[in-house]
Amino acid sequence: MGFGVMWTGWMLECVSTAKAAVLINGAVTNEFKFSRGLRQGDPLSPFLFILVTEALHLMLVKAEELGIIEGIKNIIPGESISHLQFTDDTILFLRADENMVRNSKYILRCFEIFSGLSINFSKSCIMGFNLEEEFLYRLAAVCRCKIGELPINYLGLPLRADPRKSSSWNEIIDRVERKLSSWKCRSFS
Repeated sequence: MGFGVMWTGWMLECVSTAKAAVLINGAVTNEFKFSRGLRQGDPLSPFLFILVTEALHLMLVKAEELGIIEGIKNIIPGESISHLQFTDDTILFLRADENMVRNSKYILRCFEIFSGLSINFSKSCIMGFNLEEEFLYRLAAVCRCKIGELPINYLGLPLRADPRKSSSWNEIIDRVERKLSSWKCRSFS
């Protein structure tokens, strides 16, 4: 699985081998290396995090192209969706197959090794649709994560089993209406 290695390694190499020099009264000092690296709150941190998670995106896309994982097909005609990412959250959409789950776990582990970021599997959950409970427990054991149930909150919004039903949208519509009404009250003089 060398498809993400060079790119990720290159990015981290750029960060870890950075050098700087200081200009004092018009004269440049000798170069020095940064010894502490980037920290949370550093202005470059969000940008670098986006670059590094782009490597995960590319790894997952390449894995799907190679048939290592298989996403959900034809939600968008002719397309397959294997994952969605937003900041530090990633949702994987995989065919319910033990090998697919093992392969995705392997990809995530490779990402951890190459990026230095940690994936907290104990905070992660797996959900299945139309699956036997025993099989779902086996998949959760592979990932060492818990089993989740719908509805779940993602980015503060509830995700439900069937978005085609109007009842799935009622809570979201109510929240948006409450936000808009409070916003309107503050905006009018």
